Amino acid sequence: HYSAWILLALCCGFTTYNWLSGYIRPPRYIKYSYTGLACLIVLSAFYYAPAATMTKIEESGISGFKKSTTAPTTPELSALKYVKENIDISEGILESVGEWDDSGFISRHTGLPNLINWPGHESQWRNQDNEIHKRSADVETIYSTANIDQARSLLVDHKINYVYIGKREINQYTPYQLSKFQHLGTLVFGRLDGVRIFKIKP
Repeated sequence: HYSAWILLALCCGFTTYNWLSGYIRPPRYIKYSYTGLACLIVLSAFYYAPAATMTKIEESGISGFKKSTTAPTTPELSALKYVKENIDISEGILESVGEWDDSGFISRHTGLPNLINWPGHESQWRNQDNEIHKRSADVETIYSTANIDQARSLLVDHKINYVYIGKREINQYTPYQLSKFQHLGTLVFGRLDGVRIFKIKP
């Protein structure tokens, strides 16, 4: 739909030029009606700036979790602290995929890149790039498969050095599915029955 805005802008510019130049001579009542409508649309656009400013002022704060749908738990906050202090920003981490929610918890709050998140939003900007769907499917496979070799192969292919298992991952996958990471990596943060981070073995 982004291209539609470009086409609309071009059409409006062309129409306005011809209107003001006198090339288009509609009946007076149509001319006044369209002029009034155009003025109303332009004036309504000016409402956005003050309204948006006031909204941002009311929402101001330094907490990155203020708009989270659920408040992070103490183990999750500790995981963030561990990542910030111990993992280089150039290394990748695996997190489960979601849409418009608190998925991508570590990546969003640390800047550490994960493989993919918010695929629907990504598709809007990248015109349904097949890589988006492939990455989403690969993340699902890594977390859910019981085949350790398959999971290892995908982790290597995507150069993923760490795997995060947080509240979302624990709710989404079974303990059996998640247990394979004990064989694929070393537990560097947390407990095996809670929020944890594995460093993948070379």
